[in-house]
Amino acid sequence: GQGWRSGGAFGAGPGPVWGLTAVADGAFAVVAGGAAGAGWFSRDGDAWSPVVLPVAVPAGSDRTVAVTGSGDAALLLVDDGARAGVWSARGSWSPG
Repeated sequence: GQGWRSGGAFGAGPGPVWGLTAVADGAFAVVAGGAAGAGWFSRDGDAWSPVVLPVAVPAGSDRTVAVTGSGDAALLLVDDGARAGVWSARGSWSPG
């Protein structure tokens, strides 16, 4: 399509992208993986930096993950088939 450009890459392996949302200073993505490798932030859509999540979000047919943001706040919802949890974070998403 016209106007599309590559937006870089993130994540360590195959698996679903659980969600992408806008936050005040960029974009926040959640992909399948461990807590330390599943959250990603980008200020410009090209360079992505890891964001540690409060829980792992591995791929699985019995799992549902969603993320949403507004301003400087983000909500992460994880249903692992046994229970559902909601986590929130607020603040600057830009590293350093």
